[in-house]
Amino acid sequence: MIYRPDEKTLLAFANLKGNQNFKMILLWLADCLARTREDGSTAKEEYMVRWCQGQSQDLNEILKVAEDSKRL
Repeated sequence: MIYRPDEKTLLAFANLKGNQNFKMILLWLADCLARTREDGSTAKEEYMVRWCQGQSQDLNEILKVAEDSKRL
């Protein structure tokens, strides 16, 4: 589980938003999220579906923090 970051951590994310390397990492995480969702939708085993759901939730939270930091 990814918990909501404090203000200092959000500011750190906001300071990184102009960094091209950080943008590449965010794009990679977004791609991981899309692939994990696809894997979860095609998985036959229940444990894999649940594993993909949990991974998707965590990736989504990280990307949400990065997006929320833009509003600072």
